Amino acid sequence: MVVKKFNKKRFITFMIVLLLIIGGIIYGIISLVNLINYRKSNEYKLLEQGYSINEVKVLLDKLNEKEINNLLTRKKDSSILEYINENYFIYDNLDKYIEYAKRNKYDKDKIIRIINTEANIDWFDNEKETNIEDKELMLVNRLYSLGEYVPEDIVDIPVKYAYSGKKISKSILDSLMALCDEASENGFTFVVSDGYRSYKEQKKLYDSYSNNYGKSEADKIVARPGHSEYLLTLYHIINHILIQKIVKNINGLKVMHINMALYLDFQQIKNT
Repeated sequence: MVVKKFNKKRFITFMIVLLLIIGGIIYGIISLVNLINYRKSNEYKLLEQGYSINEVKVLLDKLNEKEINNLLTRKKDSSILEYINENYFIYDNLDKYIEYAKRNKYDKDKIIRIINTEANIDWFDNEKETNIEDKELMLVNRLYSLGEYVPEDIVDIPVKYAYSGKKISKSILDSLMALCDEASENGFTFVVSDGYRSYKEQKKLYDSYSNNYGKSEADKIVARPGHSEYLLTLYHIINHILIQKIVKNINGLKVMHINMALYLDFQQIKNT
Protein backbone atom coordinates (compact mmCIF):
# COMPACT_ATOMS: atom_id res chain seq x y z
CA MET A 1 0.00 0.00 0.00
CA VAL A 2 1.36 3.32 -1.08
CA VAL A 3 0.95 6.12 1.46
CA LYS A 4 0.84 9.55 -0.11
CA LYS A 5 3.20 12.03 1.35
CA PHE A 6 1.52 14.91 3.20
CA ASN A 7 1.67 18.01 1.01
CA LYS A 8 1.96 20.88 3.43
CA LYS A 9 1.82 23.53 0.72
CA ARG A 10 -1.43 22.23 -0.71
CA PHE A 11 -2.96 21.96 2.74
CA ILE A 12 -2.12 25.57 3.58
CA THR A 13 -3.54 26.70 0.23
CA PHE A 14 -6.71 24.69 0.85
CA MET A 15 -7.15 26.17 4.35
CA ILE A 16 -6.63 29.69 3.06
CA VAL A 17 -9.25 29.17 0.35
CA LEU A 18 -11.64 27.60 2.86
CA LEU A 19 -11.19 30.47 5.29
CA LEU A 20 -11.75 32.98 2.48
CA ILE A 21 -14.94 31.19 1.49
CA ILE A 22 -16.17 31.09 5.10
CA GLY A 23 -15.16 34.72 5.59
CA GLY A 24 -17.01 35.70 2.44
CA ILE A 25 -20.12 33.87 3.58
CA ILE A 26 -19.97 35.53 7.02
CA TYR A 27 -19.39 38.93 5.44
CA GLY A 28 -22.29 38.36 3.09
CA ILE A 29 -24.59 37.35 5.94
CA ILE A 30 -23.55 40.38 8.03
CA SER A 31 -24.03 42.72 5.03
CA LEU A 32 -27.44 41.23 4.36
CA VAL A 33 -28.49 41.62 8.01
CA ASN A 34 -27.20 45.21 8.04
CA LEU A 35 -29.09 45.95 4.83
CA ILE A 36 -32.30 44.47 6.23
CA ASN A 37 -31.88 46.48 9.46
CA TYR A 38 -31.07 49.67 7.54
CA ARG A 39 -34.20 49.28 5.46
CA LYS A 40 -36.11 49.20 8.73
CA SER A 41 -34.46 52.43 9.91
CA ASN A 42 -36.17 55.82 9.87
CA GLU A 43 -33.33 57.24 7.80
CA TYR A 44 -33.97 54.78 4.98
CA LYS A 45 -37.74 55.22 5.14
CA LEU A 46 -37.45 59.03 4.99
CA LEU A 47 -35.02 58.82 2.08
CA GLU A 48 -37.44 56.48 0.32
CA GLN A 49 -40.17 59.09 0.79
CA GLY A 50 -38.04 61.54 -1.16
CA TYR A 51 -36.41 63.66 1.54
CA SER A 52 -32.79 64.62 0.90
CA ILE A 53 -30.03 63.35 3.18
CA ASN A 54 -29.70 66.85 4.73
CA GLU A 55 -33.45 67.03 5.32
CA VAL A 56 -33.38 63.58 6.90
CA LYS A 57 -30.62 64.66 9.27
CA VAL A 58 -32.76 67.60 10.45
CA LEU A 59 -35.87 65.45 10.85
CA LEU A 60 -34.02 62.81 12.86
CA ASP A 61 -32.46 65.50 15.04
CA LYS A 62 -35.64 67.47 15.73
CA LEU A 63 -38.33 64.79 15.96
CA ASN A 64 -38.83 61.90 18.34
CA GLU A 65 -39.68 58.34 17.31
CA LYS A 66 -43.42 58.82 17.60
CA GLU A 67 -43.37 62.01 15.53
CA ILE A 68 -41.21 60.42 12.82
CA ASN A 69 -43.56 57.44 12.59
CA ASN A 70 -46.44 59.86 12.11
CA LEU A 71 -44.49 61.82 9.50
CA LEU A 72 -43.91 58.61 7.56
CA THR A 73 -47.67 58.24 7.13
CA ARG A 74 -47.76 61.57 5.26
CA LYS A 75 -46.83 62.49 1.74
CA LYS A 76 -43.39 64.03 1.42
CA ASP A 77 -43.53 67.77 2.09
CA SER A 78 -40.26 69.69 2.39
CA SER A 79 -42.09 72.79 3.68
CA ILE A 80 -42.41 70.93 6.98
CA LEU A 81 -38.71 71.64 7.50
CA GLU A 82 -39.45 75.37 7.56
CA TYR A 83 -41.68 74.89 10.60
CA ILE A 84 -39.45 72.38 12.39
CA ASN A 85 -36.53 74.81 12.41
CA GLU A 86 -38.57 77.55 14.09
CA ASN A 87 -38.56 78.17 17.82
CA TYR A 88 -41.66 76.99 19.69
CA PHE A 89 -42.54 74.43 17.00
CA ILE A 90 -44.99 71.82 18.31
CA TYR A 91 -45.34 68.75 16.10
CA ASP A 92 -48.93 68.08 17.16
CA ASN A 93 -49.87 71.48 15.70
CA LEU A 94 -48.24 70.80 12.32
CA ASP A 95 -51.51 70.33 10.41
CA LYS A 96 -52.88 73.52 11.93
CA TYR A 97 -49.77 75.46 10.87
CA ILE A 98 -50.07 74.20 7.31
CA GLU A 99 -53.82 74.88 7.02
CA TYR A 100 -53.49 78.35 8.54
CA ALA A 101 -50.63 79.19 6.16
CA LYS A 102 -52.86 78.42 3.17
CA ARG A 103 -55.20 81.26 4.17
CA ASN A 104 -52.70 83.68 5.69
CA LYS A 105 -49.45 84.88 4.14
CA TYR A 106 -47.50 85.25 7.38
CA ASP A 107 -43.97 84.09 8.06
CA LYS A 108 -43.57 80.72 9.76
CA ASP A 109 -42.64 82.17 13.14
CA LYS A 110 -45.81 84.25 13.31
CA ILE A 111 -47.98 81.33 12.21
CA ILE A 112 -46.52 79.12 14.94
CA ARG A 113 -47.11 81.76 17.61
CA ILE A 114 -50.70 82.32 16.47
CA ILE A 115 -51.56 78.61 16.42
CA ASN A 116 -49.75 77.77 19.66
CA THR A 117 -51.67 80.45 21.54
CA GLU A 118 -54.90 79.63 19.70
CA ALA A 119 -55.12 83.21 18.54
CA ASN A 120 -56.60 81.93 15.26
CA ILE A 121 -59.86 81.04 17.00
CA ASP A 122 -62.64 83.59 16.56
CA TRP A 123 -63.14 86.02 19.42
CA PHE A 124 -64.49 84.34 22.55
CA ASP A 125 -66.06 81.43 20.70
CA ASN A 126 -64.34 79.02 23.04
CA GLU A 127 -63.30 81.03 26.07
CA LYS A 128 -61.05 79.16 28.49
CA GLU A 129 -59.91 79.84 32.03
CA THR A 130 -56.23 80.53 32.53
CA ASN A 131 -54.42 78.39 35.08
CA ILE A 132 -53.45 80.91 37.76
CA GLU A 133 -51.02 78.38 39.24
CA ASP A 134 -48.74 79.04 36.25
CA LYS A 135 -47.93 82.44 37.77
CA GLU A 136 -45.49 84.32 35.45
CA LEU A 137 -46.29 81.83 32.69
CA MET A 138 -50.03 82.44 32.77
CA LEU A 139 -51.48 82.77 29.29
CA VAL A 140 -53.93 85.62 28.86
CA ASN A 141 -55.35 86.67 25.51
CA ARG A 142 -58.71 86.91 23.76
CA LEU A 143 -59.25 83.17 24.35
CA TYR A 144 -57.79 82.67 27.82
CA SER A 145 -59.33 84.72 30.61
CA LEU A 146 -58.04 85.66 34.06
CA GLY A 147 -61.53 86.52 35.20
CA GLU A 148 -61.38 89.05 38.05
CA TYR A 149 -57.94 87.86 39.12
CA VAL A 150 -56.03 90.30 41.36
CA PRO A 151 -52.23 89.83 41.62
CA GLU A 152 -50.85 89.79 45.15
CA ASP A 153 -47.59 91.57 44.40
CA ILE A 154 -48.66 94.83 42.71
CA VAL A 155 -46.52 97.78 43.85
CA ASP A 156 -46.07 101.44 42.89
CA ILE A 157 -43.32 102.27 40.41
CA PRO A 158 -41.14 105.09 41.82
CA VAL A 159 -41.82 108.38 40.03
CA LYS A 160 -38.17 108.44 38.96
CA TYR A 161 -39.06 105.69 36.50
CA ALA A 162 -42.74 106.22 35.69
CA TYR A 163 -45.65 108.59 35.56
CA SER A 164 -47.24 109.07 38.95
CA GLY A 165 -49.54 106.30 40.16
CA LYS A 166 -48.31 103.59 37.79
CA LYS A 167 -48.05 100.10 39.27
CA ILE A 168 -46.29 96.89 38.33
CA SER A 169 -45.62 93.37 39.56
CA LYS A 170 -43.02 93.41 42.32
CA SER A 171 -41.31 90.44 40.67
CA ILE A 172 -40.13 92.63 37.82
CA LEU A 173 -39.69 96.01 39.54
CA ASP A 174 -35.99 95.67 40.38
CA SER A 175 -35.19 94.52 36.85
CA LEU A 176 -37.18 97.40 35.38
CA MET A 177 -35.38 99.97 37.51
CA ALA A 178 -32.02 98.44 36.59
CA LEU A 179 -32.99 98.70 32.92
CA CYS A 180 -33.90 102.38 33.25
CA ASP A 181 -30.74 103.15 35.24
CA GLU A 182 -28.48 101.49 32.71
CA ALA A 183 -30.28 103.24 29.86
CA SER A 184 -29.69 106.56 31.62
CA GLU A 185 -25.98 105.82 31.83
CA ASN A 186 -26.00 105.40 28.05
CA GLY A 187 -27.82 108.62 27.26
CA PHE A 188 -31.44 107.42 27.21
CA THR A 189 -34.26 108.33 29.57
CA PHE A 190 -36.87 105.60 29.94
CA VAL A 191 -40.23 106.52 31.48
CA VAL A 192 -42.97 103.94 32.11
CA SER A 193 -46.20 105.44 30.81
CA ASP A 194 -48.62 102.68 31.84
CA GLY A 195 -48.82 99.73 34.19
CA TYR A 196 -51.27 97.59 36.14
CA ARG A 197 -54.91 97.93 35.21
CA SER A 198 -57.55 96.23 37.34
CA TYR A 199 -60.48 94.22 36.01
CA LYS A 200 -62.78 97.10 36.92
CA GLU A 201 -60.63 99.65 35.09
CA GLN A 202 -60.37 97.40 32.03
CA LYS A 203 -64.14 96.94 31.99
CA LYS A 204 -64.68 100.67 32.16
CA LEU A 205 -62.28 101.21 29.26
CA TYR A 206 -63.81 98.44 27.16
CA ASP A 207 -67.37 99.60 27.83
CA SER A 208 -66.39 103.14 26.79
CA TYR A 209 -65.06 101.95 23.44
CA SER A 210 -67.99 99.59 22.99
CA ASN A 211 -70.54 102.33 23.63
CA ASN A 212 -68.79 104.72 21.26
CA TYR A 213 -67.80 102.37 18.42
CA GLY A 214 -69.74 99.14 18.92
CA LYS A 215 -68.46 95.81 20.22
CA SER A 216 -66.89 94.60 16.96
CA GLU A 217 -64.74 97.73 16.70
CA ALA A 218 -63.99 97.78 20.42
CA ASP A 219 -62.68 94.20 20.19
CA LYS A 220 -60.12 95.34 17.61
CA ILE A 221 -58.79 98.11 19.85
CA VAL A 222 -58.98 97.02 23.47
CA ALA A 223 -59.11 93.69 25.32
CA ARG A 224 -62.25 92.67 27.09
CA PRO A 225 -62.11 92.64 30.91
CA GLY A 226 -60.28 89.58 32.16
CA HIS A 227 -58.47 89.16 28.85
CA SER A 228 -55.89 91.92 29.25
CA GLU A 229 -52.19 91.52 30.05
CA TYR A 230 -52.52 94.67 32.13
CA LEU A 231 -53.84 92.42 34.88
CA LEU A 232 -50.38 90.84 35.09
CA THR A 233 -48.08 93.82 34.37
CA LEU A 234 -45.10 91.75 33.35
CA TYR A 235 -42.97 92.09 30.21
CA HIS A 236 -45.66 93.72 28.06
CA ILE A 237 -44.75 96.85 30.06
CA ILE A 238 -41.89 97.28 27.57
CA ASN A 239 -44.44 98.59 25.06
CA HIS A 240 -45.20 101.43 27.49
CA ILE A 241 -41.68 102.68 28.11
CA LEU A 242 -41.32 106.10 26.56
CA ILE A 243 -37.83 106.61 25.16
CA GLN A 244 -36.77 110.22 25.62
CA LYS A 245 -34.23 110.19 22.80
CA ILE A 246 -34.73 110.03 19.06
CA VAL A 247 -34.44 106.52 17.63
CA LYS A 248 -33.58 106.88 13.94
CA ASN A 249 -36.07 104.38 12.51
CA ILE A 250 -38.78 101.90 13.38
CA ASN A 251 -36.36 98.96 13.04
CA GLY A 252 -34.11 100.60 15.58
CA LEU A 253 -37.06 100.91 17.94
CA LYS A 254 -37.97 97.24 17.46
CA VAL A 255 -34.41 96.20 18.19
CA MET A 256 -34.41 98.34 21.31
CA HIS A 257 -37.63 96.72 22.54
CA ILE A 258 -36.19 93.26 21.90
CA ASN A 259 -33.06 94.17 23.81
CA MET A 260 -35.18 95.48 26.69
CA ALA A 261 -36.94 92.13 26.91
CA LEU A 262 -33.64 90.25 26.83
CA TYR A 263 -32.23 92.54 29.51
CA LEU A 264 -35.21 91.98 31.80
CA ASP A 265 -34.96 88.23 31.24
CA PHE A 266 -31.26 88.33 32.17
CA GLN A 267 -31.94 90.37 35.29
CA GLN A 268 -34.66 87.97 36.39
CA ILE A 269 -32.34 84.99 35.97
CA LYS A 270 -29.52 86.77 37.77
CA ASN A 271 -31.76 87.63 40.70
CA THR A 272 -33.06 84.05 41.18
